Amino acid sequence: MQFLIICFIYICSFTNICLSDGLIAPSELIIKDVIVGKKNKLSELTNRLFRVSSTDENSVDVRLYVEIPNSDEIKDGCEPLPNISWIEIEKTTFTLTSYGIGETEVYIRIPSNKKYRNKRYQLYIISETVPKGPGLVCGIALKTRIIFETIYKPKYRKLSK
Repeated sequence: MQFLIICFIYICSFTNICLSDGLIAPSELIIKDVIVGKKNKLSELTNRLFRVSSTDENSVDVRLYVEIPNSDEIKDGCEPLPNISWIEIEKTTFTLTSYGIGETEVYIRIPSNKKYRNKRYQLYIISETVPKGPGLVCGIALKTRIIFETIYKPKYRKLSK
């Protein structure tokens, strides 16, 4: 049995999903070309919405929120997200039906300031089950690491002749 658990952990370490009893979410998203001074949409940058899936035959309530990583969780070359308000999750709660999928838009809005250009920022989106019913109920939470790289695209104006 211990061998099977070790094999499962080893195999999951090579995939790009987090899997826990009841939820599936991306383990890491790396996003390039986030424009400073603009409201960037995850769906435009990655061609997909943020997705959480249920692996349970019962319905499950899920809550999403943003968390800034601790200093020991930061990957090399990244900085922690300076301000949590830069990230907006459109729909923060879901009720996922049996084996259901919940999707939401995530907005990244970096203030228009030169000091935020050409940076790599890291944050987490936490997908957490909300315990139901009486008694001691244990919820689960998955961390999706998001790393994004900022660029600057100036607004050009047409010159009249």
